Amino acid sequence: MHIHKLSNGVAVLLEEMPHLESASIGAWIKTGSSNETVDTNGLSHFMEHLFFKGTRTRTARQLMETVESRGGSMNASTGRDWTSVYVRILADHVPLALELLGDVLKNSLAFQDTPVRDIDADIEREKSVVIEEIAEIYDSPEEYVHDLFFQQLWPDHPTGFPITGSADVIRGATRDDIRGFYRQRYRSEKIVITAAGKFSADEVMELVSDQFSEFPSGQADPGPSEPAIRAETRCHYREIGQAQLYLGMPTLTASDPRRFPLTVMAQMLGGTASSRLFQKVREEQGLAYTIGAYSMLLANTGALCVYAATSPDRLNRTIDLVFDELRDIRDNHVPDDELRNTKEQIKGSMVLALETTSARMARIAASYIYRGTVEPVEEVLRQFDAVTGDNVKALAEEFITDDKVSLTCLGPVREVDRPAL
Repeated sequence: MHIHKLSNGVAVLLEEMPHLESASIGAWIKTGSSNETVDTNGLSHFMEHLFFKGTRTRTARQLMETVESRGGSMNASTGRDWTSVYVRILADHVPLALELLGDVLKNSLAFQDTPVRDIDADIEREKSVVIEEIAEIYDSPEEYVHDLFFQQLWPDHPTGFPITGSADVIRGATRDDIRGFYRQRYRSEKIVITAAGKFSADEVMELVSDQFSEFPSGQADPGPSEPAIRAETRCHYREIGQAQLYLGMPTLTASDPRRFPLTVMAQMLGGTASSRLFQKVREEQGLAYTIGAYSMLLANTGALCVYAATSPDRLNRTIDLVFDELRDIRDNHVPDDELRNTKEQIKGSMVLALETTSARMARIAASYIYRGTVEPVEEVLRQFDAVTGDNVKALAEEFITDDKVSLTCLGPVREVDRPAL
């Protein structure tokens, strides 16, 4: 693992995998929906779209053809804590991929004061695309309940904002708004370049320096504040076939060392087909097809979440069973064999996922962004091995309480019976 920092603050993380024939390379910008305001909610996501509308030297089509004509792919994503643009390509074309990333980040026409061609029509057209994406989420109950839940869990706080953003903000954004957001958020100290795969680290370091060493720096950013906790129950009535259920509670940040037992607890509850909720709600009672749990870790907070979809007349029974399992994992010691099996599940799935360059690239980026270092895989596995039943129970006792758990329903129900914890 090679970790460098350019003179302007751009971080560079390189993991050589010489036995492969490809590489994944990404630019990660430490800005996402958690860094927005009510007036800018959605601009991080909109920027992701605008990266692909052409640069000073390439049209939108030429950007994609440059990669695809060589068997590769290029894409981007937006989260709460970052925005990323990444390329997966054959090892022979790594220099081209880095030049392309530099071109997209520095020379995208939407962010230029004096673009070489009129970009306004392209921006307006892409606004329509993003607004359709937002509408698509609204029309997908299993996705929309996700947004509703986090707005309820972290009310009036950017961490609870929908990542895709507000249609009103997108609709009203001007090119001056877009350029201003770019100048403010896309600074050298916020950029992390990651690469994993077959390449020479020395050669890639030189190429990265050529592309990013002149990226302008800015003022230090304190990052998002910790959101306040609100524990409540809300039902959003809609005439659909199923009731969508989402519940959870705020937990830990991504830098908290207790994230390992928290991940184990989430996996036990609903991470696999052998988990407690899957077995109880689906296999034993037949109440739902979709049931699961996961832990989300962010820069300023985190959440343990449970989700399910069931018939309206089965919703209260499903909620009862979920609360039963939450109480059980809080009040009783985890059986040794279940703890051992869960840790092996987590470790095995992690190692299997890391057999791809894209997963390796994303792992080292997340580790550095959240913790300022890249933890060796062996150390992460060791930390999971060290998790005890007492660790899991202590976290459950801390977070699974009535004053922390929020519950959201979307579907043909106006109220639900919420049990006490």
